[in-house]
Amino acid sequence: MDGAKVTQLLARCVESDQAAWTALVREFSGLVFAVARRSGLREDGCEEVAQAVFLELSRKVAGLREPKALVAWLITSARRESWRVARRAAKAGVTGQDVDRVAAFPDEPKFEQLERHHRIRVAFENLGERCRELLARLYLRTPPASYDLISSELGMPIGSIGPTRLRCLARMAELIEKDGLSE
Repeated sequence: MDGAKVTQLLARCVESDQAAWTALVREFSGLVFAVARRSGLREDGCEEVAQAVFLELSRKVAGLREPKALVAWLITSARRESWRVARRAAKAGVTGQDVDRVAAFPDEPKFEQLERHHRIRVAFENLGERCRELLARLYLRTPPASYDLISSELGMPIGSIGPTRLRCLARMAELIEKDGLSE
């Protein structure tokens, strides 16, 4: 979403326009979840962070008129709330790798990197379902799924996985370029 659209959306949110709030949350929840996930929280912790961040945004939206200020505010707020959630989990006796990673939270990533990750995620979410499923199996699984497994899971001939992958990546590149990420 470009800066002018975000500015208009913020103005509508100040006027308590419910549709604008829905659009704002839909547009930026991926960014908030990415920050929480990067800090090591599990899904339920990420949801808690998102709820807290957007609730706080509803209280402070009148002071945020610039799109860049909004993104920076969301990143900072999500990071701080992630720390709070992790500390509460640690105090409650929750143990494990997720909490340990939060306790050793790395230096704050550069704003540009988070913004780039957000734009890539938005492009991925705007792909068709079949492309998302294929690319997720190829690139988001650890270890990546074999072509045999992908073929059986998606009901796709093995010979069409490679060409379909290329078309999906080309479409994603178009979406990223359209959003101005390639500049």
